[in-house]
Amino acid sequence: MSMDEIDYSIQYRKWHDDSIRHYEDSYNYYKRIFSNLLPEDKDIKILDVGCGFGLAIYSLKKMGYKHVKGIDISRQLVEVCHKNNLDVELVEDSTEWLNKHSCEFDVIIFLDVLEHIPPEKHLIFLKSIYKSLKQNGMIICTTPNANSTFSSRWRYIDWTHYTSFTEHSLDFILRNSGFKDVQIKEVEFITKPRYPIILRKSVLHWILFKIIRFFRRLEAIAELGEEGKTIPLSLNLLAVAYKKDD
Repeated sequence: MSMDEIDYSIQYRKWHDDSIRHYEDSYNYYKRIFSNLLPEDKDIKILDVGCGFGLAIYSLKKMGYKHVKGIDISRQLVEVCHKNNLDVELVEDSTEWLNKHSCEFDVIIFLDVLEHIPPEKHLIFLKSIYKSLKQNGMIICTTPNANSTFSSRWRYIDWTHYTSFTEHSLDFILRNSGFKDVQIKEVEFITKPRYPIILRKSVLHWILFKIIRFFRRLEAIAELGEEGKTIPLSLNLLAVAYKKDD
């Protein structure tokens, strides 16, 4: 299926818009993720594969990173990026593009992208990302978490989704693509409110979330024993991995 046959922005706009407010709200989320993962050097080259509206690119630029580029296969999404003066290129085939840019990037991010790729093409795609990284470069990716209570909803909420992952299956495919020092973590959309007195709805949401997650953890322990203490339960998984010599 070619992206010329569908307008993916119809789906994408259910979650994102191109308003300044949404870009700023997204900045708070991405800053929380990237701050503890990315190198401090602001001159590194970062690539966002499947960048959508460029929300992560905007956030990284605001964090001070100077060389941030994106690629996407959706013409409608790329047009929004251009409207917001973001360095994004429309590509027909991401894997082909990556293979032509060998050892070029220090960091490659692909957020909520892998689930859109047929499983039989995962290795090909990930190996092309590996090829595009400089030695000792890193990847940051997110995917739907099959351990989550709402894993089925997350898996089927988008017609273009092919699969979801557990911490084991994601680790497996990354290591088989050549990556080392693979770390799989929880990544939460809900965070502790900064102003608990003012944002009372946020406080109640946070408390309810913590209570439900506590009982979900107990359920995991009851079903899986020791493993249930550590399996990630968030809606998404976050993976970090590196291109290193053996």
